[in-house]
This record gives sequence, C-alpha cells and structure tokens, in this order.
Amino acid sequence: MTYLGKTDSAVVPQAQDLQNLEQIPTGEALGSFLGYLRRAKSSKHGLTAQFFGENGQDADFITTLHLTRFLDATVKVTVWIIKDKNGKLIYRDGQDNPPITSFIGKIQRPLSSNSGQTAQLFGENGPNADSVNILNESKYLDALVLIELQKAEPGMIASEIDTQAPSEEIEQGKKRLTGEEQQQLKKQQKKAQDALQALRQHRFFNQDAVLRLLGSEKEYITWLSSQSCCHPGESPCEKGPVQAFELVGQRRIYSFVPLCVDHTEQWNRGEYPETLGEPSSFLKSRQVFFTQQWAQEKLRQELHVPAGYNPTPASIYSWAVSKKLTTLLPHSFMSYLHD
Repeated sequence: MTYLGKTDSAVVPQAQDLQNLEQIPTGEALGSFLGYLRRAKSSKHGLTAQFFGENGQDADFITTLHLTRFLDATVKVTVWIIKDKNGKLIYRDGQDNPPITSFIGKIQRPLSSNSGQTAQLFGENGPNADSVNILNESKYLDALVLIELQKAEPGMIASEIDTQAPSEEIEQGKKRLTGEEQQQLKKQQKKAQDALQALRQHRFFNQDAVLRLLGSEKEYITWLSSQSCCHPGESPCEKGPVQAFELVGQRRIYSFVPLCVDHTEQWNRGEYPETLGEPSSFLKSRQVFFTQQWAQEKLRQELHVPAGYNPTPASIYSWAVSKKLTTLLPHSFMSYLHD
C-alpha cells in the first residue's frame, strides 16, 4: 500500500500529491495518524467519529483535513486499537491488534484546540453509523488508536476496499505513552532513579546475560563511537573521531572503551599519564561505566520509555521475568517494587 508523505508516527498528505482527489485511485491510502478516541457525536442523519491528535505529526495530519478540497470527501476509515486509556496494550481475538471497526465516511471540518486537533469522520445511518457506534463502547473511551484513511466512492461498502494492517505504524504506536502512563511515570521517577542506582551498584547491567539480551557487541561498539574519548586528564578530551579500544587480556564480551585516534595510538604504545595509577584498573572501571550507560539506554528503549525518563521498577522487573533474569536482581532493587 502506498502512503503519501510518510513520517515516523504519522503519514501526512503532501499538498502537491493531493491537490486533485479525483485523480487518486479508489482504495489509495491518503494517510494515517495516531489519536485518542473520543465519544462519537450523534445526529438524526448518523454518527460522527472523533479522534484527537496531539500537537505534532498527528495534529499536522488532521490540520490538512481543514482544506476545503477534503470537506465531505468520501473515505474508508479503519481503526486499530493499540492501548486502552491506562496504557495497557490491547490484544483481541487472539490476534495482535486487528481493526476495531471500519466504515465508509465523509470528512468533516476538524476541531481545533491549543493542545491539538480533533478529526471528525461522519458515518451515515445504516451499516456505517452502526460501525461508528462500536467506538462508543466504554472500554474504548480515550484509547490510543491508529486511524487510516483510504480514497472511497459514495455508495461503497467498507469490505469492497482491501486494507492491510500498517504494522510499522502500529509498532510505533505501542511506544506512545497515554496521558495516564505519563502521569504515573512522572510520579515514579525518584523511585525509578533509586532502583536503577541499586542495579548499577550490584553490576546488574554488566552481566553478560543481561548485555546479550539488550544488544550485540557490534551495537555496543557502534554506540561507543558516539561517546567522548575517556582518556584521563585535567579536562575531558574533545578530540575525534572516537573508536572502540579493546581491553587486552579480557575474556569477556563488550570489553571496549572509547578513545580518540591519538590516544588509541598512545595506549597501544604503552604511554599513559603518570598520575593514572594502574592502567588496567582504569580501563576496567571505564568499561563498567560505559556498559552500564549503554545497557540502561537499550533497556529504556526496549521498554518504550521516552528519552529523559527512567523505566519504573515494576517495568524492569516484568522485563527480567520475561527474560528469566530475576535471579540476577539484587535484594536492594526488589524493595522498590513495593509502594
């Protein structure tokens, strides 16, 4: 299926591509966006589905629908639920995110607010309004959903247009935090920071079993090239490029630290600062530091926690259970699982 103007988490129609809707083939994808499901509005002619898109790519997509050429345009609307309002991933009928519903509707003028845009898609009385009415079930209220629009013709039924599940967009949606998730995450940041400190103190993030599950040694080496040179001195070394320097004599994986080219050559020649002390001890301490940093970042990404936040103790514990790593968790960390 072809998308016009694809972005990371929404598909924004390009004006030059959509100037003339009549020239777009029936069934062509006009775009998709992530939104929060609101109660449908009723009238004597049918029901209007409402989806709120937050400021950013999703609101930008909906803003496009303000253009006059989209007013009353006929589209097939397909809705996939991703999370309920509390952030729980939804799985229906033993499958991963099949559509909640689909219907043939008409684009109405969106509603604007300071925090985003609300798309309005009207389904007339009959099968289309009945399909919209499914969205009024209480369990779907404020849920995070993915909405896809395809070109349709008046009088068509939804099943006449083939729709493939946009798996990439659904996966992106799973990483989006609902409002409730964001509030809970903010409340638990102090506890999360203390719990991570307990894991670092007990070298949880330096365990080979943990590191292997979070990423390959090749990924770690690539990440090191984006770090600063760790050569000791009165001020940090700002030279580049930086490369992975292997610790000689180590029999472990991930035994690398970041050094710039000049300092790599010095260390290979055995030239160290006189104030350094034992070179091997310094390298080991730096290796511990950098593997911890890398592992924490990889875990944050795997748990879909936004940058700038730490994962909660409960989410880390659930991950450890799923990976059979609970025996590596220290007792000091376990205490943070209780309120």
